[in-house]
Amino acid sequence: MPVMGRPVRLTVHLTDAERQALRTLAFAEGVPARLGRRARALLWLERGWRVSALAPQLGVSRWTLYQWAMAWTDKGLASVQPKGG
Repeated sequence: MPVMGRPVRLTVHLTDAERQALRTLAFAEGVPARLGRRARALLWLERGWRVSALAPQLGVSRWTLYQWAMAWTDKGLASVQPKGG
């Protein structure tokens, strides 16, 4: 968990296939906005964006970015797929 007041850099590791799948979700038409935003966040976190800089760009809290990164670690691509059938 991050220490209050200190800039923290989350590290997200992606394979080439995961990166391509996230790019598709991030920029495809018809994808729900929340999933596209989450996919873009993961791509940008992998590139080294700081949470404190990325959160306002996406209009989400820093805690939300931490939750998305933890979900990615636990579930991988399933964490950014639409729920339901």
